[in-house]
Amino acid sequence: MSVIVTAVVGVLVFFAAMKPPSLLVWINLFAFGGLEAVFFCPTLFGLYWKRANSTGAVLSMICGASAFFWFNITKTSVGGTTAIVPTLAIAVAAFVAGSLLGRPESAEKLKMFEI
Repeated sequence: MSVIVTAVVGVLVFFAAMKPPSLLVWINLFAFGGLEAVFFCPTLFGLYWKRANSTGAVLSMICGASAFFWFNITKTSVGGTTAIVPTLAIAVAAFVAGSLLGRPESAEKLKMFEI
């Protein structure tokens, strides 16, 4: 029975993927936009900026997620762009501000992650 149900669901999903409904596209945009808003700055700056710290990362994640939800809920568009563009600007500003205001990471932690 489970093999038949799996096969039927698999065939239905296959045909749905051939011509995806517009709702599916918007769900993907929302999901990946949210992931980008939360994880882009901590990943990029955490790898390449020596002054980056956990204060900046957490502040960027909170501000990025909040801004992304705000711009999507209120349907606000800055310059005709999608919600991710102003959200990333806010997340970058929050990361830089948090990193500059927060305590720098110790030399031992930085040495652990050197290449």
